Order: sequence, then structure tokens, then C-alpha cells
Amino acid sequence: MFTAIKNRRPWVAATISFFVPFVGMLYLNRGRLALVYAIAGLGIGAAILLNLPKAVRPNDFVAIVQIPASIISIVAAIQAYRIAKRWQADRTRNWFTRNWYWVGVAVFSLVGGLLFVRAFFYQPFSVPSASMIPTVNVGDFFLTSKWKYSSTNPARGDVVVFRTKKFGNTYFFKRIIGLPGERIQLMHGTVFINGRALARKRINGRPQIPGVLLCDAAVVCEAAEFVETLPSGVAYTVLELERNGPSDNTEVLVVPENSYFVLGDNRDNSADSRNSLGFVRRDNIIGQAVIKYISEQRWTWQPIR
Repeated sequence: MFTAIKNRRPWVAATISFFVPFVGMLYLNRGRLALVYAIAGLGIGAAILLNLPKAVRPNDFVAIVQIPASIISIVAAIQAYRIAKRWQADRTRNWFTRNWYWVGVAVFSLVGGLLFVRAFFYQPFSVPSASMIPTVNVGDFFLTSKWKYSSTNPARGDVVVFRTKKFGNTYFFKRIIGLPGERIQLMHGTVFINGRALARKRINGRPQIPGVLLCDAAVVCEAAEFVETLPSGVAYTVLELERNGPSDNTEVLVVPENSYFVLGDNRDNSADSRNSLGFVRRDNIIGQAVIKYISEQRWTWQPIR
């Protein structure tokens, strides 16, 4: 036997309906309206996705669908508020307002929301190699913003995650140094962009890092540390394990169209655009690394620069 359902607060109903319209209507005991909003949301999303030009990147789907999704959310919030204001306390309670149902909806929404965020907005990664020390260390965890490049192109100095066909499903994590059409060269470890050297300043001290490519695995390497500054003013720290290492001198490399030249901050221990990795195509870039949330096995919340 169904019982009456207590009053619903207008602001609560409006808030729920703004973020998840069909759940808001279920909260208001309006099953048919919930179905209408669910079909409308899925239908609009599917229609846009099926009609996207092949040249549009998958992440652009989020930007394109934002306007109709926002309209639906606003309409649903207004409607939910008005329904709650005119609430009838003796209205028959439907099965989908029961506590067990809401527990299921909450779990499903949480899991679905996390998967949606991971697919279109932020994806977590861990660091398997030492190529980006000291920006990140081996074993650190960070978040990559997929949304960042949905409507803009990567910028010089961005730390990006990408894949290449040459290495299959392997993820790489490097810093963008050269943009399409630019001439890049390294001489004695100094980076030149279109013939101009990047500013580079030695930092006092010799930081110690775990044994890597140029060291025996059982010992600790000592590295020279520099602050490198891009023409835009973006500055970051790089390491040099030896002077004039194997990759410290290159020929002039011209960055192809729709591609980028990337380097690891740990310059003598990085597979990057100087060697086996080559240039990185725009379509292979997954997103920008923005936040480091676990470092040295401790929780943290540090921007990646």
C-alpha cells in the first residue's frame, strides 16, 4: 500500500533538478517528467554525437553539448521549484520515492558520475618513470584535464599526457617546448627556439635522485639543477645528470604541422622528441597534467607547472 509523501523543499528540488533533471523529478514524485527529461538529455546528446564531423575531437563533444544541456538544466530547475511550491501533501507516493530506491540511485549516480568525469574531464595517472623529475617523482599520482584542450590548443610549457602509435597504448608525460612550424635545437644542454636560447640559471646545490639510466640501480645519482624560463615567462626546474650528455646536442629540428616538440624535465633520462619518441601529434594528446595529489606516498594537492 502506498502512503502520502511529505513536502519537498523548493530550493532542494531546484538544485537537484539543475544538476540531474530526471533525478530531480523523481525526487518530486513525477515519474513521467523524469522520463521526459531522461529521454531529452540522452536524445540531444546522441543526436550531437552522431552528427559531429570526423575532424572534431571527441573531447569537443562536451563543449558542443554544453549549451543545450544548460538550457535543459535551467528549465528543469524552474519547473521543479514551481512544483515544490505547489506541493500536495496527500499526493500518492510512488515506488521510486522509497529509501531503497534512492540508495540505488545515489550509488549509480556516483559511479556513473565518476566514469563520466574520467572520460571527459579529469583522468588520474601514475608516474612510472623518472623522466619528469623534479616536477613529479616516480610513484606520484596526478590528474589530467581532458577538458583543457576541448576548445584550445596546447601551449608552450604545458605538461601533457599523450600516446603514440609507435608505442601502442603506452602513456607518456612530457613538457611542450616547441610549437608547430618552429625550429628547435639543443646545444650543450641549452634549448634554442628559432635560434634564440632559453634563459637558464643554475641552482645552488646538487640534488640527489634515485639510480636511473646513467647510474647503477643500487646507487644514488647527483644532478645539476637549473631553472629554465620560456619566452612567455613560464619557469620550471630541469635536471642534468652529466655535462654534454648523449642528447644534449641535436640538429635543428623543424616541428611539423599539428605536432609538438616535447622534453622531459630530467633531461639526461628522458625518451622524448630528441630521440625515440619523436614529435607528438595534436590528436594523440589526451590532456594537460594539472594537479599532483599523491607524492612520496602522501596526500598532497600541488599544481603541476
